[in-house]
Amino acid sequence: MKNKDEALDKLILFKNEAETQTGKKLKRLRSDRGGEYESSKFTEYCQTFGIIHEETPPYSPSSNGVAERKNRTFKDMINSLLLTSGLPKYLWGEALNTACHILNRVPLKHNTSTPFELWKGRKPSLKYFRVWGCLAKVLVPEHKRKKLGPKTVDAVFLGYVETSYALRFLVIKSEIPGIEVNTIVEFRDAVFLEDVFPMKTGIPSSVSLDDSLASTSIPEHVEKMTNVGVNPNSASLSHEESDT
Repeated sequence: MKNKDEALDKLILFKNEAETQTGKKLKRLRSDRGGEYESSKFTEYCQTFGIIHEETPPYSPSSNGVAERKNRTFKDMINSLLLTSGLPKYLWGEALNTACHILNRVPLKHNTSTPFELWKGRKPSLKYFRVWGCLAKVLVPEHKRKKLGPKTVDAVFLGYVETSYALRFLVIKSEIPGIEVNTIVEFRDAVFLEDVFPMKTGIPSSVSLDDSLASTSIPEHVEKMTNVGVNPNSASLSHEESDT
């Protein structure tokens, strides 16, 4: 959420998608006592749909332990991604989205299934995973480049697009008109140098694109799922009941 007054709108969107995708009803919502969850409209919405809104006691964040622990996990991952890659702090949102994408596809602590499996009913593919912040040679589609000239741009890998079969990149070197340096682009095909972090060490003067390098073309069968946004003041859904 960009603003706290968006809490109800985000709950409505999440409820609609979650119930449609899983076939299960949202029964409980657990939150702290943030003002965004105390409005009359928020309360009325929960009552209308029979959602039990559980609030933590005042000044006791430990009572909302699942959300607090998840927040710490995300903060640790964001910090690790930024430090390893050398990317600036203002890209923390890209790191957060990548952390969400990864954690949705690894087994839960008390469950051998992944969140993706619980949401989609099938195992996720991990073949397209790449090292965040590494150097990538991104193939620009034909309609975006001239017939004669470069076909790729140098970029830093920023993560995965949740709503389409594409990857996100920060352009750091481009000779293709219309694709500017320091812009974020979304394309499908790239070759990755996963041990090179240009924002930390610079771009090597000579790079050999041999068969040992990792390449990725996002397959169209890779399914996406919603990344549940995490905010220090966010509400967490209770999964204590199997049909929640």
